[in-house]
Amino acid sequence: MKAIFCLCFCGLSIALYAQSALQTFTSPDGAFQFKYSAALIRCTPQSKGEARWWIPDLCNSQAELCGDHASPTTTIVCFARPRQSEYFTGAFFVAEVRAPEQPITRKACLEGSPGWWPPETARKTTRGQSTRINTINAKLFRVTDSWTSGFQTGEIYRVFHGNKCYELGIQDAGAKSTAFEPEQYEEIEKAAKEDDKNYGQLLPQVLHSFRFLAVGRP
Repeated sequence: MKAIFCLCFCGLSIALYAQSALQTFTSPDGAFQFKYSAALIRCTPQSKGEARWWIPDLCNSQAELCGDHASPTTTIVCFARPRQSEYFTGAFFVAEVRAPEQPITRKACLEGSPGWWPPETARKTTRGQSTRINTINAKLFRVTDSWTSGFQTGEIYRVFHGNKCYELGIQDAGAKSTAFEPEQYEEIEKAAKEDDKNYGQLLPQVLHSFRFLAVGRP
């Protein structure tokens, strides 16, 4: 009975800590800022090996978690949420989109990327949804990817600000049930649900705290 109480109490303590211990990230150029839970894990690019690999490992999936592989982007910052299951993970990132040969226009920025979907995708999907992040106008695009044993879903927000095109993204990756025996997948799914219970709101919390700054004024 004491062990059960301890597990419940510890889980509650972690969740409360994740919600209350907020830190502030300010971009190196002072352009934007957001709040994030101390429970989140900062992802950093791997200095050797694959060009789009991040450390620690939970910052990666088979597709890109800390960025957008289908667009010419440079990721500025990425945070991943903790996890108990090695098969499910999620991350929030901010990236800058650059045109190949010239400054990107507002129109090109807010059109999204044709590389997110196959050519036959309906226009109502590819044109995105007008939305707001605090007082910031944005275009929301929902993207998906899948492979034999797993999948990835994402919400990518395109924002044009200060003559720059930004992407704010929340991406989640997981395993397919068809890749495991039923009993094994049941345990994997149980751990994933526990992660969602404790940390599921941390990435949306970061997104909704995002704001642009007057340069040099935090």
